[in-house]
Amino acid sequence: MCGDDTVVLFTSDHGDYFGDHQLLWKGPLHYQGVTRVPLIWRDPVEPLGGRSTQQLCSTIDIAPTILARAGCLPWNGIQGLSLLATINDDTPLARSEVLIEEEGQRTMFGFPGRTRMRTLQTATHRLSIYEGVDWGELYDLSADPDECHNLWQDSSSAALRQDLLHRLVKNMIHYTDTSPHPTALA
Repeated sequence: MCGDDTVVLFTSDHGDYFGDHQLLWKGPLHYQGVTRVPLIWRDPVEPLGGRSTQQLCSTIDIAPTILARAGCLPWNGIQGLSLLATINDDTPLARSEVLIEEEGQRTMFGFPGRTRMRTLQTATHRLSIYEGVDWGELYDLSADPDECHNLWQDSSSAALRQDLLHRLVKNMIHYTDTSPHPTALA
């Protein structure tokens, strides 16, 4: 039994395919069934009464959120954003996309080696690129929520693909660990 001062957090590290795209369990393909996981926060100080949000957040946001709730400052180099304002009053997060990184340990799905990939997820699109192959994935999640129509090679989606690739690179640079800062040699 939890006390009146206990915050309860429920989440998962990944979802499962459960037959989506004729796949089971999990794997190095970032379909929505794997990347969209529950995040439930119950805080006795801020009872929400069942509110929910579809804002993009990531597991890297959990530590900053817990630290903020505990009144602690984040450590130098922490990644992610505190979700407290979003949890408490649905304040939008200061991000419009989420970076998802995959460093697989096995060779799967016909890839030439272990699967290494990067995905940019926005509210309306998913773009994924893979090491060692010359193709990628681009889905319009508004028009194609089941991710059945890959737009990667679609000429009418070329500008969108370039924009999302640019944003992916910017996110990868942003989330590169910078702590501790290197010192200058004299």
